[in-house]
Amino acid sequence: MKLKCSGGGLEQYGERGTFPPIAILLIAFCDNTMLISSLVLAMLAQVGFAQLLIPSSKDLASKLKAEPAALDLASASSEVKAASVELPGVPANSFPDLRTKGLATACSGKDAPQYSGYLPAGAGDSYFYWLATSRSQTPEADPLILWMTGGPGCASTAAFLMENGPCRVSSDETDGQLKTSRNPWSWTETANVLWVDQPGGVGFSSASSLVLIGEEVQVADRMFAFIMEFLKKFPHFSKVPFFVIGESYAGHYVPSVSARVLKGMQEGAEVQLAGVGIGNGLVDPVPQFESKPIMAFTGGSGGSLHGGVVNSTVFAQMKQSLPKCAALIEDCQRDQMPGTCIEAMTLCATDQVLPVAHSGKNPYDLRKPCVSPPLCYNTSLLTDFLNNPRTQTALGVPIGTKWKMCNMQATLPFLFSGDYLIDSEPSVLRLLKAGIRVLVYNGDTDFMVDWVGTKAWMEQFKWSHQHAWRSTPDTDFIVDGKVAGKQRSSNGLTFVQIYNAGHLVPMDQPKVALTMVQELLSKNSPWASPKPHESIAVSTAEVLEPSHPGLLIIGVFTMVVSLLGLVLWSAQLIQRTLRQSQRPHEGYILVA
Repeated sequence: MKLKCSGGGLEQYGERGTFPPIAILLIAFCDNTMLISSLVLAMLAQVGFAQLLIPSSKDLASKLKAEPAALDLASASSEVKAASVELPGVPANSFPDLRTKGLATACSGKDAPQYSGYLPAGAGDSYFYWLATSRSQTPEADPLILWMTGGPGCASTAAFLMENGPCRVSSDETDGQLKTSRNPWSWTETANVLWVDQPGGVGFSSASSLVLIGEEVQVADRMFAFIMEFLKKFPHFSKVPFFVIGESYAGHYVPSVSARVLKGMQEGAEVQLAGVGIGNGLVDPVPQFESKPIMAFTGGSGGSLHGGVVNSTVFAQMKQSLPKCAALIEDCQRDQMPGTCIEAMTLCATDQVLPVAHSGKNPYDLRKPCVSPPLCYNTSLLTDFLNNPRTQTALGVPIGTKWKMCNMQATLPFLFSGDYLIDSEPSVLRLLKAGIRVLVYNGDTDFMVDWVGTKAWMEQFKWSHQHAWRSTPDTDFIVDGKVAGKQRSSNGLTFVQIYNAGHLVPMDQPKVALTMVQELLSKNSPWASPKPHESIAVSTAEVLEPSHPGLLIIGVFTMVVSLLGLVLWSAQLIQRTLRQSQRPHEGYILVA
């Protein structure tokens, strides 16, 4: 359900499973003390009924077995079916070209071949993937990009159709089927791109049980298992450069998954990790929260906003609460216990995010109003398209599988485990030591993961070339002869600030984003590290093992007990926020 302020009270609307994540407690603050009991009921309902909302691998397998593998949509398509381009090492007809399955009128009728389906990811989970091959004349020689959307709990298939995929959904319909338009700035212009819904329970992917994964060791292990299965099906890609890129909470995903791939390479896995990209990513929470007051007040000196959305009084209040916020984050990182971490999330988000929510602006892009809370983007066409039986049949998804952009049940375990506030810099460091090029980019009108905080963590980042990186001047990032942003690069670590772009850079500045990715992938890229800096012969545990065993103990009991404890002690915080609130507003997801 969703909660919404209306007049003097609280209304419930929408469907179960769309409630914003409880960690931030930014949900529909109204002048109504009944809010607390409503929150209790809503949150417990979500935990208690999570299994009804997340497809299990067993259910998925039975659906796949019971339903036809493909539906003959030839009569529904007026497009001429294009011949499939065979990839080296891919058995004929093992992965049907989507253009021959009826999606010609929807997405890929006049494009390079696409493949989709499910592959095991360990522990009984099945991950849905959508592969679009390169549009170049030599796709077999082009790199492979793995894309992961963040959240945690948001689907990469959304990025396929909203950001960097070969097509985007349009409002025109043919025979009840939504149309798509060709994206000329798709990243398939320069690479083969693989979008994966992960972890289990996100997008079209399935989880094996009610207890979802909630920390980076599990994320990395499952994704590595998936990657190995993918390379068995598409062995050609084990020979080309491999890049891992994602946005938002992928500031956690990308470093951990890439570090696991790196470890696998050391153990003999045939994969050629060459670089990573982190877009508007949450990497180090302390400096990335500490930047919020100045971003809210000024938009950041040197940014394209040229102004903020809060006044000087609010700015001062936000700054005053920062020491407590930072201290709680550090406590969470040290203890990694649910109560400590939820307390940190609650206080930091209440004091640092709510003021911008009051402004009515889209916190993911401060240039725009929030038209559809909590994500502030209207994704109805996207949702309708992916829930259409014809689309699902073409993609190899069991008909009736419910797709939604973000699944908050998949978010909860990351909140309770403390993963949300961990520092991912150690994994970034290991990648740089191995000579893996690391690109960090940020649209500079995003508030949720703002460019000021991203640049701050990079300047504070302790590594052997910290002084050289900090001493390197920013230079213009030029696209088509125009300044599109700023860049700084030294010894394999690159930061790109992209003007006039929010949280979803490939959507807001598609040509600039494609140019940036082409630079990252280039064999002669100036962003590449000259060579590995030192030996990285470390154990898997050293790469990924959490510093406290409590991080691994995630279960329904822990979730419910922590949730109840949270509700009891957070009442005072909520009531304080209610007293400070000047007008009703709806809540926001911290990262998506």
